[in-house]
Amino acid sequence: MAIILQKWEIESIPINVLNPIPGTPLEGSARLSDEEILTTMALFRFTNPRAWIRFAGGRTLIVHIQDKSLRCEINATIVGDMLTTKGITMEEDIAHLKSLGFEC
Repeated sequence: MAIILQKWEIESIPINVLNPIPGTPLEGSARLSDEEILTTMALFRFTNPRAWIRFAGGRTLIVHIQDKSLRCEINATIVGDMLTTKGITMEEDIAHLKSLGFEC
């Protein structure tokens, strides 16, 4: 998919992490490992160097590796309760990014 998006010169790519929710078709799916998630983010950045790569669905599952993900040059994040599960608030995101030295 990353290569197809590169060929189409897509400018904004949201990265979702599967959160298998009971009662949904993918409820029994295995979660990706941290290494698989980080590799995926790095692959999308490598193949799409000019695109905005955005954290999207499932971010609450990767809070513990979020700092490493930012080193993969993630450009943006989608915040709040916009999907099917409770999200991370904008205030929490801003505080965390400032603690890493980012300007918000």
